[in-house]
Amino acid sequence: MMLRYIFRMLAGRAGLHLRPKEYQLVLDGVVFHVEASRADLSPYPPIWIDHEYEPDGRFIPPAGGTVVDVGAHVGFFTIHDAKRVVSGTVFAIEPDPDSFGRLLTNCKANNLRNVRAFHLAMGRQPETTYFKKGKYSVDSRLVKSPTEGAIQVLQTTLDAFVEAQGIQQIDFLKVDTEGAEVDILRAARQAALPRTRAAVIEVHGEARIGPVDIIMKECGFTKVHRKGMLHYYYRERDQDREARQCHTDG
Repeated sequence: MMLRYIFRMLAGRAGLHLRPKEYQLVLDGVVFHVEASRADLSPYPPIWIDHEYEPDGRFIPPAGGTVVDVGAHVGFFTIHDAKRVVSGTVFAIEPDPDSFGRLLTNCKANNLRNVRAFHLAMGRQPETTYFKKGKYSVDSRLVKSPTEGAIQVLQTTLDAFVEAQGIQQIDFLKVDTEGAEVDILRAARQAALPRTRAAVIEVHGEARIGPVDIIMKECGFTKVHRKGMLHYYYRERDQDREARQCHTDG
């Protein structure tokens, strides 16, 4: 099964147009439904094999913790941390309708009762926005206007989401949104970031690193590590006062 998946994925990358086909793979005892031609499996190695989102113990949420996964894709990180926070909750947010459908399927296939999934986009303000599918599911992104093939999706802010869900503490925040990270963080300074202990932000493009670093610093975070596009931020408990004031800065 895995060889067939790899063949179809490589064929797609080589430009061969094969009929879409969903595979059910069992990896590390976990069931994943993935689409080969859209390279759905590509986030699996960094999350499950290389453990890139947990460089040290500060980035491992407690068993009863709360995780917010912004840009959940088909659920690799969501499922990984749902198995960690067995008595806690993972809030999984994904705007791509196809990826969101597989996210739901994968959570159901693994009998995960501690995941709450939302078909939403995150941005700087609540509005209807547009989602453009890329050649591969991992390079789809939000766009500003209804370009050809774009899909309308409902957008909210991370602050509004946290308040609506009654989230009082976020033990781990993951943001992987293909370039929307600055807008998302700018609208997360009143509620979401002040309640967050650890965050890993995938920053797309060197020009966005400075703005992301500034926002996180204003909210009391220390940048403790970087690996490629992943930037790791942590806030000590004595920085909580600074975090509560971050929405008045910048």
